[in-house]
Parts: sequence; C-alpha cells; structure tokens
Amino acid sequence: MLPESRAVTVLLGLTLAFYHGLWLPGLVLIKRDAFRLHLPIKQYLIERLSAGELPQWFPYEALGRPFIGVTHTGVFHPFTSLYFLLLIPDAYRASTLLSCLLAAVGAFVLGRMLNFSRSGALVAGLAFALSGYLVSLTDHIAYLYSICVLPLFCAALEKALVGSRAWTVAPAAVWATVFLIGDIQTGYYDGFIALAWAMARAPGSRREACLRLFLAGSLAVLLACIQLGPAAAVFANSTRAQPTSFHEHALYWSTHPLRLVTVLASPIGENADPADVGHFFFGTRPLEGRGRCFLPSAGTADSTRSSTVWCRSGRHSDTRRNSWAWCRSLPRCLQEPGSTR
Repeated sequence: MLPESRAVTVLLGLTLAFYHGLWLPGLVLIKRDAFRLHLPIKQYLIERLSAGELPQWFPYEALGRPFIGVTHTGVFHPFTSLYFLLLIPDAYRASTLLSCLLAAVGAFVLGRMLNFSRSGALVAGLAFALSGYLVSLTDHIAYLYSICVLPLFCAALEKALVGSRAWTVAPAAVWATVFLIGDIQTGYYDGFIALAWAMARAPGSRREACLRLFLAGSLAVLLACIQLGPAAAVFANSTRAQPTSFHEHALYWSTHPLRLVTVLASPIGENADPADVGHFFFGTRPLEGRGRCFLPSAGTADSTRSSTVWCRSGRHSDTRRNSWAWCRSLPRCLQEPGSTR
C-alpha cells in the first residue's frame, strides 16, 4: 500500500513536472487573456495599492469604467498578495500554478474522503489536475481557479455534513474565494452543486443538512460581500439591469449588415498577419512602436531594452493553436516601475 505522504509527494511532483513552465524563471504566460487582460489589470492594481489608493476607477478603457465593481479584477482575493512580492507576470504564473496544485490536492483529498485507495486518489488527483480542460483555462485565472477548487469545495462540504456545525466555515471560505477571484457565475452554480451534494451525501436528516448548507452559503456571501457589494452597485447602473434595452442592443449588433461583410471577408484574412490587418483598417501597425505592449513573436526584440523576446512554441501564428505559449524576457510596459530585476 502506498503511504499517504508518499502519494501526496508523487502527486505534487508530477503536477509540478507537468506544469514546469509555470515555475521556471524568466517565462511569461502570454496566451489570450493571460497577457492581454490580466497582466495590465494587475499592473494597474498594484500601482494604485502601492500608492495607498483603492483603485475604484480604471481610466484606460474607453472613457473609463469602474475597477473594483468589475469582478474579474480580483482585488480582494488572497492571490493579490503575491503581486506585492513578485513581478506581475511571475505573480500571475504563481497564481496559476497554485490553482493547479489545489486542483490536484483537492481531488486527492476528496477521493480519500470517498474511501478511494491511496493509489486511486492519486490517479484521481492527476487525472483532474492534468486534464485538458484545466490546461485550456490557464489563460484566465478566474475561470481556472473556480474549477480547480471545486473538489476542495466538495471535500469541505462533505466534512461540514458529517462533522460538527463549526465545519461549515470550511466550505464557506472556499466558496467565498470563488466570488473574490471574479467568477460570479461559477459561484452561483456552486450553490446548486452544494445542494445536490447535501441531498445525496447527508448522513442525517435533510433538514439538518439544509441548515448547514444555509449557514455555509450565508457565511460565504458575508465573506465575499466586499466584492459582491461594489459589483451589485455597478450592475444596477449598467444596461444589463435593463433586460429589454440590453437585448435590443445585443440583437441589433448581432444582426447588423456589417456582420455579413465580416463573415464573407473572414476566409480572406484568416491567415493574415494581425499587424497587416491593423495597418489596412487603421493606417498604423499596432504591434510595432517604441515601448508599446505587443504579442511577442519569434525573433522580435524590444527596442527599449534590446532584449530578445521569443516564443517557445515557435511562430506567433502557431501559438494560437497551443494551450501553452511562453516568452523569454518582458516588454518594458510589464515591468514594475523602477524594477531592475
């Protein structure tokens, strides 16, 4: 029989080996939202917090928009503390790696609570943590984290159902972090998962199970209200709070005649260089310029630092077909102000 400690060691070792790109130094996760959305947002967040300000407004999108009230900023999630200790790209990679490790450990713990053998729980942890679905979510920390902690949430819920009522704190804490990371929709679905789990796994009366579930849900909302409150205020003043108007706008732009033009033109520009497309429509090449953020491609150099930026997976056109894309070194716009590291 495989000892418990050895099984956990093997589980963590294989997970770290599989996600080795997340902890090797000098690499940046650049695929889609990881590079284009989260890194600039986290940069702005840490700049404001370091200056002693709470970032309530983001002025760099359109004419500005709320910052805290947009949940995917993840201002109040525990992972934010990593951005004070590490460079922004490194902190994002650390957050992603910790999420994957939580997935492996959570699935292992849940398997053991469901009377799996140590080997069976080990296989369950690896199958979940190394699954293609989790790998495909590494470009968006909010969606990745909320799925990664699902086994841990179920394990905590199981303990809350069979243990004392004090254990309701455990699932509530995990549940609250899903809201705090910014995935409100999955947090909402977690309520139905918890209800189904309680009805299926409650060892005693269902009334007691529902009471414990209510306690866990209420505490989760209280813990996450620091994020849910501003989000509710932003939602109440947005067009989404007016379903009729929102649906009219969505239908209008979804069926606009220009949509037909894009459908007809898409085969022509399917393999075109994004820089050439931008030059054709706007008269500029958006991926060029001194000190600007850009998607790294093979052999491209940052003119402000003369440091080569390269993609491990090859040409930029190839990175779109891979779940993993890494680049060596960083553009200046993603370096912390005054940092020499």
